[in-house]
Amino acid sequence: MPLLLALFLLSACANISVQDFGPYWNQGTVDHALLGYWKVPDAKAQFKIRVLNRSGIYQVDYLDEKGWEDPESSMQARTIQVGDYSFMLVKTRDRADHWIPFLMYRYRVEGNRVLDYALNADKMQAFLAKKYPDQKNIQAVVCKKKDNLCTPHTSIDKLDKNVYKILASIPDTKAFWTLDHFSQKIP
Repeated sequence: MPLLLALFLLSACANISVQDFGPYWNQGTVDHALLGYWKVPDAKAQFKIRVLNRSGIYQVDYLDEKGWEDPESSMQARTIQVGDYSFMLVKTRDRADHWIPFLMYRYRVEGNRVLDYALNADKMQAFLAKKYPDQKNIQAVVCKKKDNLCTPHTSIDKLDKNVYKILASIPDTKAFWTLDHFSQKIP
């Protein structure tokens, strides 16, 4: 169930959880290549995704056998460039109905497909320890034993200048980034 929320929820390892987007939410833009209708060829359940531009913020809706979900429950998202990478910043609603930072993920558009990538938590942990041992706002969570409650992932307390620099410096290799899912544009 990739592309935006669907992408996010299918694979926790592709997600980078974020507590605070800092100034980067306001610097985010809309990547027009993401607008339109999408399907997820590798999903078990067949559904479609609609991505709209609502005043510089993505609105993402889902169509399943029951119809389009309530747009009020949609997620908000924006794109930021971090070095050579495109990241989607995603907000969701909390219980008090406020939009709060939720997560970010790396994606790339290739023709009529959107590819999203998982960040390897083991590699990220070693990378941070070697190159950025004193940083405090980004952590890689690695599970030491098989535990259904622990999912390897990266988390960011605050997306600031230093974390931005760290994200931009992650090597663009299969050891760090693996293709997690892709979505196909519907003409």
